[in-house]
Amino acid sequence: MPHLAVSLMVIFGFLGAALCLRVLANSVPARTPVRAGEPELRARHAMMNE
Repeated sequence: MPHLAVSLMVIFGFLGAALCLRVLANSVPARTPVRAGEPELRARHAMMNE
């Protein structure tokens, strides 16, 4: 095959692979970060008193 055709096939192959990976990454639901709750007021005072 001519060099131009091979070059174009490589470029389009990389673009197609990148597109497939992007679609797969978007199909997986993103995990939402869970914030830790703040300690209760009593627990804070207990830690300060020790």
